[in-house]
Amino acid sequence: MFLPFASYKLYPHCRIMHASMDCLIDLVRQHGLKPEEIDAIKVYVEGFAEKPVWLNRTIRDGNDAQFSMAHGIAVAAHLVPPGKAWLEPALISSPSVMRLMSKVTTEVHPDYVSLLTSNAASRPAWIEVKASGQTLVAEKRYPKGSPSPDAETRMTDKELIGKFLRNVEDVVPGRDATAFVDAVMNLETVSNLGPAMRRLAPTRNRHKAKLVAAS
Repeated sequence: MFLPFASYKLYPHCRIMHASMDCLIDLVRQHGLKPEEIDAIKVYVEGFAEKPVWLNRTIRDGNDAQFSMAHGIAVAAHLVPPGKAWLEPALISSPSVMRLMSKVTTEVHPDYVSLLTSNAASRPAWIEVKASGQTLVAEKRYPKGSPSPDAETRMTDKELIGKFLRNVEDVVPGRDATAFVDAVMNLETVSNLGPAMRRLAPTRNRHKAKLVAAS
């Protein structure tokens, strides 16, 4: 009943920054930018994001990383596929990410109040990237994954499945992850989801799961 109103998070980061990340990734891809070619990134965000937790630049672990606006923007510019890889310690403290983080500034979006009050799904973003003597600009009102008047913001089945498969990589064997996806996408024909769920147990727990199922 509520599926048309469900939101999905594409990035493992606070939702407030998702539209900005969409904009930045589009610019980096369109112009073939490398992180070291970027001189500055300015992000205009909603006023709520100007609280200390999002302005933090002291990145000690994944907890700090997933709320810091500057760090999240720096990671996004590296075009790492969104998922658990964004929270790998090696990427979080990568010299390239930390250097680019120092070039990120934020400011309150001038129209965020009017946009947010006219449609609660709004997460307005306006981003300026300076690179190779150019200033590149992108703007977006609704982030990917949110139901909105813009049909392009809805995540497709393919995108959602891709997110799931990336997040279970190295934990669940590929054939089991794929079998689980098939079961979920065809729930109307599945009489018992238990066997599919057991496929998600890490390999070392499989024997225990089988014993429980048999008891």
